[in-house]
Amino acid sequence: MIFHYESYFQPSVEESNNFRWQTDMGLELPIWKFLNFKVNYLYTYENVVVENQRQIDRLLTFGVKVSL
Repeated sequence: MIFHYESYFQPSVEESNNFRWQTDMGLELPIWKFLNFKVNYLYTYENVVVENQRQIDRLLTFGVKVSL
């Protein structure tokens, strides 16, 4: 089993109220010797966005990974 996690906070150099936060985490489980099941979750928050764009974005993906 493999668990990964990466998170960061990215502030603007010019404006203190402009920042971005992102978290990426996932889990990989072995099925067979060369085949793994993988699930990943990505969360992104943008404090300042252009008009008609969301501040929060969430993405859940899953699939299989073949390692030869």
